[in-house]
Amino acid sequence: MVPDQDRKQFIAERRDGRIIGRGTADMKGGIVSMLYGAAAAKELGLLGDGRVVLHLVCDEETGSVAGSGHLRQAGLIDERAVAMVTGEPSGGGIWHAARGAVSLRVDLKGCEAHVGQANKGINAFQHMLHVARPVEAYAEEMAARHTRFPMNGDDALGTMLVVGGLSGGGSNFNVIPASVYFTVDGRYNPEEDLDIRWYAQLGIPAFGYGAGRLDVSHGPNEYVDESAIRRAAAVYALYAQEMLA
Repeated sequence: MVPDQDRKQFIAERRDGRIIGRGTADMKGGIVSMLYGAAAAKELGLLGDGRVVLHLVCDEETGSVAGSGHLRQAGLIDERAVAMVTGEPSGGGIWHAARGAVSLRVDLKGCEAHVGQANKGINAFQHMLHVARPVEAYAEEMAARHTRFPMNGDDALGTMLVVGGLSGGGSNFNVIPASVYFTVDGRYNPEEDLDIRWYAQLGIPAFGYGAGRLDVSHGPNEYVDESAIRRAAAVYALYAQEMLA
């Protein structure tokens, strides 16, 4: 989930050949293309003895454990599948590599004490500063390790880490904090080889291709071109024919 800027973004608007609104590019436009592409492939007899399975799942912004991860654990991904395509906002390009994802929470413990007896406490916050500083330095180092894969527009070339996206702790301003925490969320370049995703674990080739544009996704002026939706639907149908017929 990502935050909205205005509740009006959730009211879809059709204007000048575009559908404007939150989620149109990432990735409801991709879902529409897939539905029409699958229907066209079936109606035109392009599938032979094969079939297209659509999985509409949640949680892709935070690791997909509750979405594709659940499908994997429940045995709902057919291991005989010849490929998986996700309708991510690739702008008509093909994404054949993906960043890995690592998310964690760091908890530090101390000993609570009133400010009048601060010498008797152990300040967990001060310890957190010592732990977080080298993590920030690590984030800068990883950002400078650029991927060899082509990227869209002004996307970051290096591994991206957010340190302290969530943080908290303590009981009051005048009490030594006995416990504090902070989070680390990372998106690692494919070369780091830290993680393989749910379909890859089953040996199913997976890539992203969709109608939406990444540079407008999650933003206040998100949109998808209707012509791009139709074009992506045709590509999905023809790809299904090539792989299944």
